[in-house]
Amino acid sequence: MSDKSEELYDNAVDLIQEGKMEEGITVIEEALMEDPEDGQTWQLYSVVLKANGREEDAANALKKAESFGVDELQALLMKAAEAHVEGNLPAAISRFEEALEIDESLPEVWVAYAMALVQGGYEKDALDATEKAVSLGESEPQPWYARGHVLRVVGDFAAALPAFEKAVGIAPDLGIAWHELGMVKVETGDLAGAKTAFAKVLELQPDDPAAAEAMAIVQAKMEE
Repeated sequence: MSDKSEELYDNAVDLIQEGKMEEGITVIEEALMEDPEDGQTWQLYSVVLKANGREEDAANALKKAESFGVDELQALLMKAAEAHVEGNLPAAISRFEEALEIDESLPEVWVAYAMALVQGGYEKDALDATEKAVSLGESEPQPWYARGHVLRVVGDFAAALPAFEKAVGIAPDLGIAWHELGMVKVETGDLAGAKTAFAKVLELQPDDPAAAEAMAIVQAKMEE
């Protein structure tokens, strides 16, 4: 997997975990255009297509994945992703733990594990997982984004701020991190900072309705 296709793959996983399936599919397709022989991406594509009810397309994508080869670790991660998409968090968490038993050195696996944990209400474990992710991938944006996300969910906004700022500093086009940075800025009373963050989201994704709504709310608060 090339650096570009890996970045697209990670972005797609983030979107899927947020429930943005159609956007995730678009990014997966970009990743496949970048590296059309990556079995892991084809398998993720199959999982998401199946979740969207596109059974025939999913079966074709799975055949592609199998033709390029998927190892045991990749197979576990895809099972985890499929369970997560289906809302089966206990199964997803178990598959991630099995994957980490095979290789605990991959920050992206710790990130995905943390996101499943926090969604399942295991907040302390999720924080521990993001700490591990950051220690393994300090120069990558996804571990910092995951750290900020979990801290925001548990209500530690002061600690979430630098994590999101680190994420967007490494990857200025990471719209999801800008969005959550804006949310935290609102919570800490920095409306001007929130406006800047949501403006950046809209610069990257002009048709994002959530960012447009958040921007309108911030502007209204600033005029009060």
